[in-house]
Amino acid sequence: MYQFKFITNENDYLEFQKYYALNAPAFKKSLRNIRLMGPMMFSILFLVIAISDENINYKIGAFIFLALSSIVFYFICKPLFKKFLGSTIKRVKKDGKMPYGKDCFMQFYDDIFIDTSIGNDIEIITKSKYKNIEKIDANENAFYIFINAVEAFIIPFTAFESEAQRNEFCAFIENKIAK
Repeated sequence: MYQFKFITNENDYLEFQKYYALNAPAFKKSLRNIRLMGPMMFSILFLVIAISDENINYKIGAFIFLALSSIVFYFICKPLFKKFLGSTIKRVKKDGKMPYGKDCFMQFYDDIFIDTSIGNDIEIITKSKYKNIEKIDANENAFYIFINAVEAFIIPFTAFESEAQRNEFCAFIENKIAK
């Protein structure tokens, strides 16, 4: 049996949102489409300039400017997307209703795991079977135990006493979902 008592914070939740947004197929597709819209708009603008103006130097200058603008737009989309997520979470925090439990206690038994979270003056106890786990993933800060496509339990790496315990837990949970 494994037991973890930890506190999740705004940064843990933000990291999960970034991780999810950059790895979920729907979000990846949306980000890709947004990144491609800029170059497409700049191309259309260039065609309008090319058709309407006879000055070749102006056309070359417009092409270079719009090509560079397209490249910059493509590369700044991802950081802007992350910044947008952060501002959204700050707005939710300002309203006082964070969508995660701050004080967490998780217990992992042979057949089930239990999450007890306290947040917004509400205690929520969730009992789940390992067969309900859709997938397990991690980034450099936490484990994410997905119970459906958009919901996951966050276990920050700070909840573990050592890297060895973290690796042991990872093997335990992977073994449970493999059955």
